Amino acid sequence: ILLKQQQAASGDNGDELTDVLTALQASLATEFNGLKLEVAQMKGALPSGVSTMMLTPTTASTKKDSLTSLIDGLRLNVEPILDADDYNERYAERWKFKWPADKLRTRQELIALEKTSYPFVTAYLKELGFFPVDVGNGENCTDRVLFRKDIYSLRLQDPFKVPGQPVTRIHTVSGCTDVVALSRDFTQEGYREVRSWMVKFLIEIKTVAGMAGSGSNCRREAIVQLIGTNAANAEFAPPVVVSNLAKTHFVLYLVRVSEDKHPFEFQIRERKCGSFSAAVHFAAALADDPARKGLAASFSRGSTPPVSGDGVSESSGDDAVPELEDPANVDE
Repeated sequence: ILLKQQQAASGDNGDELTDVLTALQASLATEFNGLKLEVAQMKGALPSGVSTMMLTPTTASTKKDSLTSLIDGLRLNVEPILDADDYNERYAERWKFKWPADKLRTRQELIALEKTSYPFVTAYLKELGFFPVDVGNGENCTDRVLFRKDIYSLRLQDPFKVPGQPVTRIHTVSGCTDVVALSRDFTQEGYREVRSWMVKFLIEIKTVAGMAGSGSNCRREAIVQLIGTNAANAEFAPPVVVSNLAKTHFVLYLVRVSEDKHPFEFQIRERKCGSFSAAVHFAAALADDPARKGLAASFSRGSTPPVSGDGVSESSGDDAVPELEDPANVDE
């Protein structure tokens, strides 16, 4: 406006001022378009549709729709149940636990009965050379939960080929299990609580009556535990053993659908085992498989955080999301 007023007052210098005005308008347009592009890029890099819903194993067991929305957002599918035949033959009835014969009816009584098995289970795992920890009711865990993770939707295309795809936070999952087998004795390494990245596999224990009355609910609980402990886990991809320590035992675990087509797409597999011992050894073999190390680092990964000059994520910590490299650029 000032330039136009000066142009009208100057007369002879009108052409010169017109040139200045035109150049200024072009410069401002360029800056504005650049700013719009930066804003668009920032919006694409940030999670959209933030949800405040907290999903726990217990709520998932009774609210099927909440778990369904979580599974759909991750584009997970659960394979048909198969038998872990090799392990069933090798570890048939190696260890048994006998529940009291009393028929308990209330939920509180079943929970109390379930807890009586934890010392026997941890003692058996110690015999096998594991580092088991009772984490029932959040014991030995930070804020009494084993995991608390934001779960993000799956990118629709291979993120290494199409970077900058927006992701949506579907739920926050939080909870615990009954017993965990760790990769190390956390107390000997200066830790005061169990961290999710230490866990090799989880064990969800049910009484015979508890599992008989709600088998599908038990499975839904285990799926939330599987998702919560695997999400952005750069160390392990922990399986979940579900057992009534009698005749029903199965293992849930995570696998990639296709390394070539979409390295971030996963599915849940389930294997039925003939004994608790077979289920534990099958889960341990999965945890120790070198090909599965770091498999879950990209599972439910949120937006890539800024990285400092030394290559360390600025959101470093127990649940920090690791920076991922294109597998094609990583030397074997």
